[in-house]
This record gives sequence, C-alpha cells and structure tokens, in this order.
Amino acid sequence: MLRSLREREAGVRRGANVEFFGDISRLCLKTKLEGHRGCVNALSFNEAGTLALSGSDDTTVRVWHTSTLREAHEVVTGHSRNIFCCKFVPCDGDRRIVSCGADGQVRLSTLDSSAAGVLLHQCAGVALKTVFLPGDSHTFVGTSQDQGSMHLYDLRVDAQHRLMHIDLLAQGESMNATDVAFNPLNPHEFAMAFEGSRASAVR
Repeated sequence: MLRSLREREAGVRRGANVEFFGDISRLCLKTKLEGHRGCVNALSFNEAGTLALSGSDDTTVRVWHTSTLREAHEVVTGHSRNIFCCKFVPCDGDRRIVSCGADGQVRLSTLDSSAAGVLLHQCAGVALKTVFLPGDSHTFVGTSQDQGSMHLYDLRVDAQHRLMHIDLLAQGESMNATDVAFNPLNPHEFAMAFEGSRASAVR
C-alpha cells in the first residue's frame, strides 16, 4: 500500500511513463525570503512543513514560517565558514538543528539559545551532508572530504562515544563522499556518492 501511495504521489502508473500533473508553465515566484548576507547553500523543511531552514555563506541558519513567509529565528551556529547543510532534528519539537559546512565542522544548535551551536565533530575536510536515519531522531550520518569516509553520530551518548568512523573505500582508492541517501522502504539500505580527481561512483 505504501508503495502504491508513493507511486501515486509521483504520478506513476503501471505500464506508463511518469505523468506530470498541472502545467509547469504556470509556476511563478511567490515571494523572496530576504535576510542572509551571503550565498544560500542549504534548504530544508521540518516534518510538518510549517518551518523552513536556510543555511548560508554568512555562517548562520535562518528559520522561516511557511505560512507567513517571515523569518522566525536567526540561529548563531558557531560555524566560521560556509554552511552546506542544515536539518531539523526529527521528532524533537523543531527545537534543534544539525548543520555542517566548509570549516569541516558538524554542529548541533538550539533555537531558543543565544549560544553558539555545540561542536559535534571536526572533520579533516569540508563537511558536506548530514542525513538522519529514517524514523530515528537520535542517529544521523555525515559525509565529508575525508577520503571516502562516513561518520555515524548518536545524540544520546556523550562526546567520547558519539562518533563512529566508517570507511567505504577499497584499498588504494582515493575519493571523497559527497552525498548519502537512505531507502525509505528499507532503512538498512543506503546509497553513497563519491567524487575524485580520477573517478566517481555511486555505491
């Protein structure tokens, strides 16, 4: 049933190509959300779709009300360089945000705090993406330019035991992990994207 609902949502019919509902030429700009003082590199929504996040080169994350299209919060993350990814911690009342960026840092920020976000990990290279495990509000993975490695984080435990390093490259390979996606129908299955000077891959 879940599969059929996803297919219906995507406009898929058995034995037919994907149908696109509506006329794409009728799309128009609704508004501009202005506030950042640099390029915006990251966007995401909360689970209810009532709030949106944006992460920028100005090292801040901003929270927007989707109903009024007005800024709700400016989050002082503690990042020193461009933010490339920002996500709400799921099932947490939209109180906390995980972010990462060009400074190689992965940080946890709280909306109702004026303090800079807590540093969870300092990667050797640029930190690119964070993705929570499906249905899990405590555990997420992060990709970075750390020679094909992925890091697994658990927010429930102390800093000493919070991080697990996972190396997904074969002997002699030299590539950076750029993205990761979990299969929503099988949360134990995931795909990762890699790029390098001589090769690229999806695994």
